Amino acid sequence: MENNPTYVEHSENPVETAGTQGEDIVAQSMKLPPDLATLSAILQDKEQKTLRNFIVDGIFKPNMGFEHPESKLIQQYSFNGLTNGRPLDCGIIVVAGESGSGKSMTINKLFEDDNLCAVSDESSQTTEVTKYIKKLLVTDVGPPQISADLVFVDVPGSLDSDRTNETGNFAKILQFRNGYKSLKKRGLPIYMRSIGLRDEVFSNTVLFTFNAPNTRMKGKDTGFVKSLQILKKQNLVDNKHPNLILVGTHAAGLGLKPEKYIQNTNRIQKLVKELVLENVGINDVPVVFVENLPEDFNLDKPGDFFLLPDDSLNHANLLQEMFNLFTKTNDTLCRLLVSWYFSPTCPDRDDDPEVDTENESIELGVEAAEQLKEINQLMMDLNIGVKPIPSETVQDETHRGTQTVKAATEVKDTKAQSPTTAASPTATIAIIQPTTRIGMSSAGITTAKQTPTNESSCFPSWTRIVTKTGPKFMHELQVGEHLITMTHNGGQRWSQCYGFAHHDSNRVSKFLKLRLSNGYTLTVTEDHLMIICNEVDVLKYKTARYIKEGDVLFCQNGFVNIIKIGEEICSGVYCPLTTDGTLLADGVLVTCYADTDNFHLAHAAFAPLRIWYKLTGSSGTIGEGGIHKYAKSLMKIRNCFMPAKLQ
Repeated sequence: MENNPTYVEHSENPVETAGTQGEDIVAQSMKLPPDLATLSAILQDKEQKTLRNFIVDGIFKPNMGFEHPESKLIQQYSFNGLTNGRPLDCGIIVVAGESGSGKSMTINKLFEDDNLCAVSDESSQTTEVTKYIKKLLVTDVGPPQISADLVFVDVPGSLDSDRTNETGNFAKILQFRNGYKSLKKRGLPIYMRSIGLRDEVFSNTVLFTFNAPNTRMKGKDTGFVKSLQILKKQNLVDNKHPNLILVGTHAAGLGLKPEKYIQNTNRIQKLVKELVLENVGINDVPVVFVENLPEDFNLDKPGDFFLLPDDSLNHANLLQEMFNLFTKTNDTLCRLLVSWYFSPTCPDRDDDPEVDTENESIELGVEAAEQLKEINQLMMDLNIGVKPIPSETVQDETHRGTQTVKAATEVKDTKAQSPTTAASPTATIAIIQPTTRIGMSSAGITTAKQTPTNESSCFPSWTRIVTKTGPKFMHELQVGEHLITMTHNGGQRWSQCYGFAHHDSNRVSKFLKLRLSNGYTLTVTEDHLMIICNEVDVLKYKTARYIKEGDVLFCQNGFVNIIKIGEEICSGVYCPLTTDGTLLADGVLVTCYADTDNFHLAHAAFAPLRIWYKLTGSSGTIGEGGIHKYAKSLMKIRNCFMPAKLQ
């Protein structure tokens, strides 16, 4: 980033604000800040306030607390991006889907330019990640008016026609996901993340296209299910604030008679929602049906849009679903940009978009290399052929050392049942060689990592805890750190984390979402042992699956009621073990144990592990499935002697 970023485009004749001459000048147009450094500079310049002031005012005084018109627009349109994990200065719409399902044609129809993207009826035409950038000047806000980009991203389709380019395509998408400037992690300090600001940034929406008349969608070997599993690995979908919309193309093939069309769309919509929940972890995903060739079916066009057989407006229904999504995620900026671009009076629609197919030149951490290895193994487990990533995508990083690797890693040709090894004579090999087997086994796709597990799991990764070094998310907790917990009489104390009974960032589990009367939500697995307060203020223990609305929990500031109970499928499961056997999770006192309703017996069962940690400073190792070997042994003993549950 430049030392003095230019974030305001002043006109030759700027308009002065009302007041005496010499007061601050309001530009006719402005650009929103792309990052926190630029945002901080603007606030200091315009308001003489810090970034911390901006965040506090954004949370507790929405649309208040700032005087300068530019600051007010930033607060209105950029602040929500900090909390919902969206870009601060632009709108990004990613179009993905199964190869040949009509991704590129859908973009053409949205842009009303049939020649913009190359299309084919027989195979995928998208071989690179291509960005179509529309430069917008939103004139119905301000002054000042907002200058921003609306970016459509066409990514290579999954399951290419010859099914040999999957690993290479994934590498390109991974480079875009981790390298595009507006989607990079923000590097937020702990105090910002602890109050709800998000470090990871996702595109505003992902439109995933599929062939609606496809009669074979259900089943682990179907192309649709495989495409969803690949989408999950691409990290384009936000599971916390879902940004995914499923777009069923070739809608006219579902029947031109209204009764048949409605019957088919209802059936497919229900099936798609189930498969997305199972394979991606998004509940109740929006599903829209469009016909990209309405003229071929003589569909009526009474106005600007063709009518589908159920009288819905073709492609306008997709725009409406996007608006609904932006409203649900409080995405004020992208809602503004999409609404402006697709309005009849937008002058920018006639301008050709900038087309960018240049690959992002980036360095990625070891985690990204592991992602690439996992997707290669996933392709093998899905019986999809793979071939080496083109050599030009691999750059020599020997001089960079062994701490970072490139997104593209050469992979040898291999049979589906054979282990895969890296074959790059660069620093990459120094990192990958210690583990010669890549990803899952040939049967890995059927393991619990791909479907919700029934094993003890406890908390998702984003659960908030408080340590001696400050607030953290659960996935940041390290063995040896001290966490805040509470005594039964309401006092607070530190309790040391001596290990994890379960620690798996990739595990997918079903969680219960407990909405509390204080406005917060506690998320736990249904087998987690909860601490409940009964009518006479006596604490007792109850498995989460048996709690009900109205039950009282013990929290940091007293007592709190459960007002609603829901379910959610999430990835990442953690079960920390503390010396007290309890901790404060999202401000609520909970136990460290699951799959039991006897706290004292469970705490006693882990005493040998606590003693071992005090003597050696080691808590042992995490075994298969992310479960501690000692915890696994306890589970086996329990299953032998008390198969129902610990009493």
